[in-house]
Amino acid sequence: GDTVQVTQDRLFIKVKDRLVRLMLTDILYLEADDYYCKVYTEDRVYLATKTLKKLSVQLPPEAPFFRCHRSYVVNLSRITEIGDLYIFLDKHKVPLSRSKRAEVLVLVNKM
Repeated sequence: GDTVQVTQDRLFIKVKDRLVRLMLTDILYLEADDYYCKVYTEDRVYLATKTLKKLSVQLPPEAPFFRCHRSYVVNLSRITEIGDLYIFLDKHKVPLSRSKRAEVLVLVNKM
C-alpha cells in the first residue's frame, strides 16, 4: 500500500499503522530527507516514506506549492516573509535558491 494518498485538498500520510489526514492548507512546507520526505505543519512534523519529488508530483496542480530549493517545497499561501536567501513561514525558515527568488515573488504577488 501507498504510504501517502493525496486528494484535491488533503493528503493522508501513514503514521505507524494509521493514515492521518493533513489538509493541504495546514502544510507549511516539505523537506527532502534522502528517500523520505518531512511534512511540516505548525505543530508537528510527519515523515512520509516517499521522496520529495514523488510526493510533490502527487500534489494537485492547482495547489499553491512551489519548489524553492532542491530540497524544499513551500506552501505559497503560508509564506510570511521572503528574504534574499530564506523564506519564512511563521517561525520556520526555509532556504531559497537565488534562481528561484524572482519566480516566488511573482507567484506570491499573484495570490
